[in-house]
Amino acid sequence: MDLALSMDLPTSLYVASRPAPSETTPTFRDSSYLSVMEALGTYDILLFDGDCGICTKSAEIAARIAAKRNGAYRVKPYQAIPEDDLRRFGTDYAKCSQKIHSITRNGQTYAGAFSVNHFLWRHFPWTLIPLTIYLLPPLILAEIGLYAVVARNRHRISRWFGLNSCAIGSHM
Repeated sequence: MDLALSMDLPTSLYVASRPAPSETTPTFRDSSYLSVMEALGTYDILLFDGDCGICTKSAEIAARIAAKRNGAYRVKPYQAIPEDDLRRFGTDYAKCSQKIHSITRNGQTYAGAFSVNHFLWRHFPWTLIPLTIYLLPPLILAEIGLYAVVARNRHRISRWFGLNSCAIGSHM
């Protein structure tokens, strides 16, 4: 059963709920800003580029995975977070526009492939993927390289798959 994501309160995080009959996939609505400080100590937050088709599609999948784990991880476009809040955790819009970021409930920040691994590590059986990657060191290098190639070409890849890509500006 698919889960839909909704924003119940102006400053709430996306919360998993049962879908209405017409809803079949999670959606991300930016009706308000979220204070990362509100979530600190309660949730881990996965920040993605809401202006990127493949990023948004991946975030929808991550949100479904997170919803199965009682929503201990929240998935948000970085554009929905005030930049001042992001700076408190050593990141900003420029960094988030280049790589996916995770901010843990303890205040640690992970970026890129390490953010993906942190997310997967917290969601069994997906835990087995980063476990295997870290047990076989050449795989972490391959993962970092593959992540860099996909991140650098994400808008182009989004267009190849017919996903909405870069409504804000043009990237090649």
